Formats: sequence, C-alpha cells, structure tokens
Amino acid sequence: MLYSVVVKLRAQVDATISPTRGYHAYALFLEMLRRGNEPVAQKLHDLEGPKPFTVSPLQGKFHRQHSGLGITAGEVYW
Repeated sequence: MLYSVVVKLRAQVDATISPTRGYHAYALFLEMLRRGNEPVAQKLHDLEGPKPFTVSPLQGKFHRQHSGLGITAGEVYW
C-alpha cells in the first residue's frame, strides 16, 4: 500500500535557509516519527541500502540570497 504525506509549513518571519538536497526534510521526518514511535524511527534510520520511504526537499517560492534561499513570512512551503 502506498501513502503520500505532505507537510505544509508557514514561514513566521522572513529568513534565509541553507539549500540542501533534502537532508533537513529527512531529519524532520525521522524526528516526527520518533516522537510517535521511537523504535520504528530507529529501525528506519538504521536500515542499510534503499529505504522503504522517500523524502523530497522543501518546495515553495524562494528568492536567492547571497548565503542561501530566502523565505518570506506568511508564505507556505511544503
């Protein structure tokens, strides 16, 4: 059975974030899972090879900043 979960985040302030290839989203996913079921989160974290899930990098309206990606207060990112 396949599932898709989209987490929407609303920026509270203008800020600059570092561009990544999804590592922060991956860490957030495991942290959210850990809070609900720590043994499952640890098992998924420790798996070697392909994981039974995928996590996408943050999406939304960004603007270039000299040190990263600018996000705007009130905008929704997913």
